[in-house]
Amino acid sequence: MTEIRIFATGAAAAEATAKEIIAAVTAKPDLVLGVATGATVAPIYRHLVAAHRAGLSFAGLRCFSLDEYVGLPATHKSSYRAEMRAQFYGLVGLDPSRCFAPDGMAADPDAEAARYEAAVVAAGAVDLQLLGIGVNGHIGFNEPPADFARGVHVTYLAPATLAANRRFFEPGELQPVRAITMGVRTILSARRLLLVATGRSKRDAVAAALRGPVSPDCPASSVQMHSNVLVILDADAASGL
Repeated sequence: MTEIRIFATGAAAAEATAKEIIAAVTAKPDLVLGVATGATVAPIYRHLVAAHRAGLSFAGLRCFSLDEYVGLPATHKSSYRAEMRAQFYGLVGLDPSRCFAPDGMAADPDAEAARYEAAVVAAGAVDLQLLGIGVNGHIGFNEPPADFARGVHVTYLAPATLAANRRFFEPGELQPVRAITMGVRTILSARRLLLVATGRSKRDAVAAALRGPVSPDCPASSVQMHSNVLVILDADAASGL
């Protein structure tokens, strides 16, 4: 079942999303949380950090990142490992040994993808997977047309994704064109999905994902195949529904 909640503003949508994660952590302190990165989810982590400072412990969490750039060291500010440390892990005292992500500097990215898939499987299952959505309908870095049967894999980033992420790199800096990402199969193996989208730029992708056919041309439409999905939108992102 897919439940859709619409809020007037992106700020309200972020707060509502954070409340869902806080409720899940409160109910299950050893939650396995799938984490996403990007501008949409950044304010969600600010709410989680505030909850921690108000007394909520995240120490029992195990966190798995959706993806990581190939060829970008974990120390680079635009790596997703660094982003998660700066926005969440390092601010709530989460032990690094409980924070998992693909190694973008692995000598063999395909072998690293297989290793990360095995780590997700060994965790049992992701209890709650946080997702954003790209303007081209991608989830994780599953670009269209997506193979819904794939697990963690290496992928080339679509031109629309590269353009959207260009702002995270310095002028003249080499931008990675590949990533290791959880596949659609891996994402759908989570017990619950929490998809959040804000802004008019996501309008068409949201409409295609939630009201269009389930199609590899819109990877996010795969969430329609999951039995437990909560979608949180602001009014702009929901305007095409």
